[in-house]
Amino acid sequence: IKGWNNVEITGYGKYITDGTIRNHSGLNMIARTNRGWMGDDGCAAPLYWAKIDRLKGMASFQKVYYHSNYAEPVRSEPISVPIPLLYDKQNPLKKPLGMKFVVYTVAQTDIRLELYIDTTNGLGGPNG
Repeated sequence: IKGWNNVEITGYGKYITDGTIRNHSGLNMIARTNRGWMGDDGCAAPLYWAKIDRLKGMASFQKVYYHSNYAEPVRSEPISVPIPLLYDKQNPLKKPLGMKFVVYTVAQTDIRLELYIDTTNGLGGPNG
């Protein structure tokens, strides 16, 4: 397999103040897969997006089917789950929040996505 196979991204963020909250506000990570550059073939979909949505209090995955410099990206509907322990509309989390996004290529034709959330202020570090 050429290109990107298994990809892991880890990062930490902290909400301090809100500006204009938009539908993409929050912690976002985008990873490539081994599909290569899609060119005109939107089905090649080399990008997967994981996010912790500040507005809705959800963690979600989306597949980016196609994007260019000239048009709005074409994405799948998000697959989302609520994260009520991390989010309160009246008092959003004010401490560091860790996020690890893992993308596995399975048998050259399938992708497995995993998302981990760290609420320990980084106590175990990015691998803990």
